[in-house]
Amino acid sequence: MIIVGVVAAIVVIAAVAFVVLSNNGGGGDIPTPGKRVGEELKESDYPSSEGRLWVYGNANEDDKIDASDLACIRDIIAGKIKATQLADANADGKITDADLEQVDLMIKAKADSKLRVYYVDNYFKVAKIDWPIKTFATGFSSGFYAAEVAGVTDKIVLVDEMMNDGWKKLNSHTADCETFGDEESPDWEKLLASGIDVYVPGWCESEADQLAPTKLKGIDVMFMNTSDNWYVKFPNEYIDRSITTFGYLIQGDMQRVYKWLDWHDGVLSKLKVAAATIDDKDKAYMVQARTDPAHAPTGNYLFIGYNQTNSIHAEWAGVYSVAQHDPLLAASNYPSITMEQLVTILDRNVDSNNRVYFIDNENAGIVMYRDLNTTLREWTSNMGKADADIFYVGMTRELGNSALYLIEMIFYQNLMYPQLTAMTGLNFVEELKYFIDNFAMEPELYYQYIDIEQWFKVLGEPN
Repeated sequence: MIIVGVVAAIVVIAAVAFVVLSNNGGGGDIPTPGKRVGEELKESDYPSSEGRLWVYGNANEDDKIDASDLACIRDIIAGKIKATQLADANADGKITDADLEQVDLMIKAKADSKLRVYYVDNYFKVAKIDWPIKTFATGFSSGFYAAEVAGVTDKIVLVDEMMNDGWKKLNSHTADCETFGDEESPDWEKLLASGIDVYVPGWCESEADQLAPTKLKGIDVMFMNTSDNWYVKFPNEYIDRSITTFGYLIQGDMQRVYKWLDWHDGVLSKLKVAAATIDDKDKAYMVQARTDPAHAPTGNYLFIGYNQTNSIHAEWAGVYSVAQHDPLLAASNYPSITMEQLVTILDRNVDSNNRVYFIDNENAGIVMYRDLNTTLREWTSNMGKADADIFYVGMTRELGNSALYLIEMIFYQNLMYPQLTAMTGLNFVEELKYFIDNFAMEPELYYQYIDIEQWFKVLGEPN
């Protein structure tokens, strides 16, 4: 009976201790770190659009995680300032001293520190990633150029088939990488067997993205897609945000990233200031298409549509992108329409005062799926029925979907508004060289393999 009584007393004491621990001394349940993972944020709860580092712990929502974030969290706890989305550093739903501890660990983290970090991904969901990051897989131009900017191409183990065909030439490390297939239907077993820490899809592919977390158990899937928004409706383009967050989460060289951000912000500001001087009635009109053999037998062509990356960037540069305004082209990101329908669109949108630029947004560039000289002549022949005077232009696809998108915007202004070049002092070839010299890991390979004629092509001379 004595033994039974002692055992019972121990059980009661243990139970009381558990209750006290669980309720934080009677103050409610102790929140679980990472409790919010998987939560989809409402638009009203997004972090500041001015900040590019959407990582929990970036309490003041600027582009860095440092002592100022600790001060910010202390002020929030003390009730001096309003809470921010990213102040919940450990993503447990509350802002407490535990968030101060998390931020302190993040500030002091080294390359081999073991730490779980939380962030907002490109589906606007709370997500997590475990450090250290030794290896990852990625694809498309966006994944490659983001890795170059962050200085982490040496961590890439697997690439997708598209990157395998082209971008591997630009980096001796990725030249040895195997492929995991394409991003629409990845080889899940190969990704699992590779032992990578993280899988970073280069662009949004909703069906494969939904499968990835289940198929890749034990591997973090990081949706920081620095590419176009195919299949996904974003409120805007945030390539700068994606690259900054990607660089931090993959434990990259943030000084390189901040240097890229300085270049990015300076160039973008000049372009937008210049674009604001163009009166609506004087704007050049632009239509873009992709040469897609799969659509050719149907008599349809794949066009760049509403809120597609290139359409948004063109408008920022002061160009009237028809896809942002005409119902037929604005039906989706990539509307498939006939040539007769396109002629109708041009005839009802363009008057005699407007210049029209038809841009073949081609996978040329470093991939060289098609030759721009060939594709432009095909378009010239196909579109002969349009009343408008059309200038046929070719541009490599990878420009608009990556850390190079500013080059795309400079190209628009240099080509369509030569008078703005004197205002900005920007030249698309020179800025491409600046990117190569400052952000490529092996610039000599870029200069060896990039054929500028397959990045930009103009048939005829615009007025």
